[in-house]
Amino acid sequence: MIANDEVTNPDIPIACALNQAQFAERKRLVDGLAQEATERRMLRNGVRLSFDANPGRMSDLANFVELERTCCPFVTFRIGVHPGRSVWIELTGPAAAQKIIRQLIPDPLLSTESSANTVKAHALPHLGSSG
Repeated sequence: MIANDEVTNPDIPIACALNQAQFAERKRLVDGLAQEATERRMLRNGVRLSFDANPGRMSDLANFVELERTCCPFVTFRIGVHPGRSVWIELTGPAAAQKIIRQLIPDPLLSTESSANTVKAHALPHLGSSG
């Protein structure tokens, strides 16, 4: 079971390690990922994107985390599965990290955590086909 409390390391600076060009490229990747999501939610301390459980989706999300954790070590990533329904990824962090998380996935794409209605998207093929 995952606790809701955010574990933070005060020694990790809250700053993106990418230069402007790298951030723009990463933003395009994240935008594509967010557009493929079947549900997008704003959480108290971050965002959650849900996807259809297509073959390769877990690998795509794990690859995304591998890229992101090197430039944003202050973000906590969680990947989960709703058996038979969907897979999801959460990006969360301390209050100081919220600006960077919101730059990656802006509010207009998100519904609120308490909202009864969620933002739905058309199903698209999964990100970064392997093979």
